[in-house]
Amino acid sequence: MGEPGRREEEGKAHAVLQQQVCLRRGASARKDLGHALPDQRRIPLTLDRVHNPADALVDVRKRQEFRQQQELLVNALADASQVATMRYEGGVASYLEVLDTERQYFDAEVQLVQAKRDESLSVIQLYKALGGGWQADATATAAASTKQ
Repeated sequence: MGEPGRREEEGKAHAVLQQQVCLRRGASARKDLGHALPDQRRIPLTLDRVHNPADALVDVRKRQEFRQQQELLVNALADASQVATMRYEGGVASYLEVLDTERQYFDAEVQLVQAKRDESLSVIQLYKALGGGWQADATATAAASTKQ
């Protein structure tokens, strides 16, 4: 086999190894995510809940940890998507593999956005538990007095 053919084979082998590493990272991140907060999706989050500041702070920390794990998963799946594309372009993999990794990547991105939203809402809950918040009655009274 000539030098160009050998280089192409080495490039393909490297792409396969890179994808395996990325997929393992993604699986590891998913595994860590499952262990970190197994009941994360079952925690209802509404702005009407009132709890003490200690509970609110724990909620904020849990949601921060979940978001950080989700970011790791998104990064790993972004790498896996790039590797799958390189493998497809190198003729090693089918386009179905590219589509599957991109689907996983986009699903993880949606979950990351939801995790960021939940984290922001938990911070609002913490502010409310600490005594802060919006005073709708005082604002409405002030607005009514300025109209008169």
